[in-house]
Amino acid sequence: MAGGKAKAKEAAAQATRDALARALETGALPADTRDTAKALLNRLDMPVRVAVMGLPGSGKSRVVDTMLGAPVIPDLPAGSRWPTLRLVHGDGSSTVTHADGRRETHPPGVSLIGLTKGAALIEMTRDLPSLKRLTLTEVTATLDPTAQHRAAAWAAAENDVAIWCTRAWEPLERDVWEKMPERLQVNAVLALTHRDRLRTPEGSFERLSESSGHLFDRIVMLDAARAALARHADGTTDTKLLRAAGGADLVQAVRRIIDRGRQAVLDQADVLLIRNGIDPAAAQTKAEPTKPAEDTSSDPVAAALARIGDAKPAAEPAGSDPVTEPATVAAPSKPDPSPVAASPEPAPAPDAEPAAEPEPIAEPAPKVATAPKAPPPPVPLTGAAREAIEVAAARLARVGSELAAEAEPDAAALTRRAVSEATWLADHLDEAADEAPELSPRANFAQDAADVVQLIRLEGEETGAGDALALLLQLRRALDDDLAVAA
Repeated sequence: MAGGKAKAKEAAAQATRDALARALETGALPADTRDTAKALLNRLDMPVRVAVMGLPGSGKSRVVDTMLGAPVIPDLPAGSRWPTLRLVHGDGSSTVTHADGRRETHPPGVSLIGLTKGAALIEMTRDLPSLKRLTLTEVTATLDPTAQHRAAAWAAAENDVAIWCTRAWEPLERDVWEKMPERLQVNAVLALTHRDRLRTPEGSFERLSESSGHLFDRIVMLDAARAALARHADGTTDTKLLRAAGGADLVQAVRRIIDRGRQAVLDQADVLLIRNGIDPAAAQTKAEPTKPAEDTSSDPVAAALARIGDAKPAAEPAGSDPVTEPATVAAPSKPDPSPVAASPEPAPAPDAEPAAEPEPIAEPAPKVATAPKAPPPPVPLTGAAREAIEVAAARLARVGSELAAEAEPDAAALTRRAVSEATWLADHLDEAADEAPELSPRANFAQDAADVVQLIRLEGEETGAGDALALLLQLRRALDDDLAVAA
């Protein structure tokens, strides 16, 4: 059952991607939306960029091997260390970038162990299935605080998702991470990599969650060395060992972040296509004529969101397009963790840049001050918990139908309605959690989302309708995910 749903979801995603590409190729989109469409298509087609960070000796290389599904990074002689490594899909060749800017390309089969001296960045290509979906960069720096801050700043500019590897979460690590942009913090996993050496793993996890859980999307514990051993050179995996070592938890946590970002981009693409009279499901229908695809525009909340372009703000410059710079569904105010266009030439590696005093990393001024965390993972729900979710899902579906049916939607009114419904949902789930404690994580997420919608309204009722309804769409889908597991 789950496998069938996953295949249907992937087929719908491919249909949206193909519809977007066809619309660009045939000129079916208005000129003022083509740049947005190209950016969305690029995000869907490019691998997600994942940084593996942490202090020396924190298990970064073993985490990279675990994520890639095969042992890739060889051990170096004692006293040596790898420079920053970037792993991408390819034929096995490697490119070494030196601190002075010189670059050397080496064919497949050449050992890189003797090429680390003076190197600031080594880009290794490997023909691994995982590298078709993501690129991994192991960010290396000494224990010097300035070096750590400089490397972190470089990684933040180069990547979409992060894994911070730690043995004990020392003050230097927290100081470095607190200065990272929020867009990366909410798309990051803290990996406690030496679970096997902890006297009380559960106690360590609880203390870490209380002190720093708000700085990451997830915290996982693993025995990184054992998890890496579960990945074999022939591409096979000892799944029991991987699960026992905590490697499966790490992979799942990162995959969840990547999937969330990809879905955000797909939602934006669906909205853009529907607003311009293009059915995203058409490509899927052609590919599977015997099994018509689910109409992605059938969700009433999505349909209401698609009509934002018809809403009438009080004053909007002629020719402007509300989705020229679409906001993500998972975090309306922040760039999503989905793939972005890679530069033809890599940016200077962290060790190649001149030393500088660490500073908080600047980022573009956001439209909204904060963004909700990711929804909690779905769990089986019964009794009062299931009933509360069913009531909430039905109400959001009804609201979407009402908004989509409005003959002349008003942007400010849509924003106010989104605020009202998000607040109702937060209160409803909070009250239900008194009887069904398992709903507490959902109530907290709904309250977080309601706060964000309020901020959207404060920053402009007429300009925030798209973000506000996109957040309602995210809430609706989170409820549907809960019901799918409960069924």
